[in-house]
Amino acid sequence: MNVANLVNTIGRIAKARQALRGPAALASQILSRMRRGGVVFRSDEEFFRRLVGGRPMRSFDDYRAELLGNEEMKRRFEFVKAKYGLAKYASWEDRIARVGHMVAIYGLVRERCPELIVETGTAAGSLTSFMLAALDRNNRGELVSIDIPAVAGKLTMDIGVPADEAGYHIADAFRGRWKYVVGDAKLVLPGLLAERSCQIFVHDSLHTRTHMAFEYAVARALLAPDTLILSDDIGWNNAFFDFCAMNQIVAFAPFSNPNFGGFVNRFDAFESSTGLGIWRGDKDSGGNAAMDGAT
Repeated sequence: MNVANLVNTIGRIAKARQALRGPAALASQILSRMRRGGVVFRSDEEFFRRLVGGRPMRSFDDYRAELLGNEEMKRRFEFVKAKYGLAKYASWEDRIARVGHMVAIYGLVRERCPELIVETGTAAGSLTSFMLAALDRNNRGELVSIDIPAVAGKLTMDIGVPADEAGYHIADAFRGRWKYVVGDAKLVLPGLLAERSCQIFVHDSLHTRTHMAFEYAVARALLAPDTLILSDDIGWNNAFFDFCAMNQIVAFAPFSNPNFGGFVNRFDAFESSTGLGIWRGDKDSGGNAAMDGAT
């Protein structure tokens, strides 16, 4: 078993057995240090604090309470439960109690107040709905979803969602901040991130090693320092673990869902001083190639 598989196994075991979470957090931290980068498991609250990038203005519990009181999301949950079926959740309160990582992502969007979030993969729009609810509460920002309509059993999808029903978890009140782009991320993502300043990127599309590594690399190269790069389904393969190790990045994953990870996009002194921007054919006053700021 390689290191990435070992860390993934540690996370799955600790999710099921709370008594092992302390040792699991320590083990994942040691393995991350050995590789000079990797994934460290933490509680939902600590996952939230680590990715805020500083001292949070409000607590994780505050944002959980905010979600519990969100009537738009509660009504949409009840609509989706009735129309599509969500048998594993007895109520809106039960759902919030069991999706701590989504509460954390909601809190991160509230804290960081992004102007633009870009995600690949939407399907039913479960996580999308939480991020849009946070943007709505911030009263600023837009979320762009790049997606190929989901077909069950195709392209690593276990559910099918027709294009005209994509994002059915999203409350109508939040759809004004959402742009749904039908297309292949291999074609759409690089151009979008090169032309627009994005503060949070979320991978949730094709879960193959090649495609996941591609999206992580594009996002890391084109997002500015201290932005967020998040990924669902990191346990499908070693792509996320290996990418973090190769780039000497410490990422975090919550015990409530060790299959979801994220990191703050930071660079070492050499990369920062050499240049993180994009050269667009311009020259500075001395005749040298001029790079704009990292977008």
